[in-house]
Amino acid sequence: MNFIAKILDDIADEDGWAHLGALGANITKLRPEFDPRTHGYKKLSDLIKGQPHTFELQTRGATGTGAAVLYARHKQPGK
Repeated sequence: MNFIAKILDDIADEDGWAHLGALGANITKLRPEFDPRTHGYKKLSDLIKGQPHTFELQTRGATGTGAAVLYARHKQPGK
């Protein structure tokens, strides 16, 4: 999970949040062999949810479309 946290820290906005799609794209680019299923999760969002002490997941409504957009953040000690 350390490499996911590192990628998340690299692409996050000033508040520490990053679009889950961007996180997935960066993971695929840097580690094409990565598959959340090898960690027991069907999707990347499930893996993030399954690590509540390391990551936060936030659902935001997209304006105009009504579709939910997922953002993730790396929980850092002391924050």
